[in-house]
Amino acid sequence: MTATIYKNYPQGEMTITDFLLGQYYLYGDSLNAQEWNMENDSTKMVLGHECQKATCCFRGRQWTAWFALDVPVSDGPWKFCGLPGLIMEVYDRGKQYYFCINGMQQVSAKTITFEVQDKEFKRFQKTTRKDFLQLKYKYLKNRNSINEASTGISLGGSDEALKYDLIEKE
Repeated sequence: MTATIYKNYPQGEMTITDFLLGQYYLYGDSLNAQEWNMENDSTKMVLGHECQKATCCFRGRQWTAWFALDVPVSDGPWKFCGLPGLIMEVYDRGKQYYFCINGMQQVSAKTITFEVQDKEFKRFQKTTRKDFLQLKYKYLKNRNSINEASTGISLGGSDEALKYDLIEKE
């Protein structure tokens, strides 16, 4: 993944930056979009923490998450958040997408800032989430033709069937 996700910027939303075809993109998304169903009787250990199971349907996929109540951070990997503890592991039904924590460390309290007007972010083209996903799908569907057109080198293969399943299935 080339995306960087800034949660709670602006307040109550997310800002995502991503890279595709030599261009940097920036778009907004909603925060806390998952509606979790917690399963109190299902637990397992992840990285030495007892975790509780929760499930949800998000962006066309069924997800299972394992969160640690003893880590009181309502956050997780990628766009996941909204549970009463840190999401330590989350995966979709077929485990095509799988996120699992591999460590934690205490860091000093330092404010993280993100300013779209900063000179560093002037290179980003503003778009919408759906437009970016459509562009990414078109690129993946036609990547052999695009690579050949831009480099003059044929990598072989066909653009007929897209065998890549985007994480957001909209």
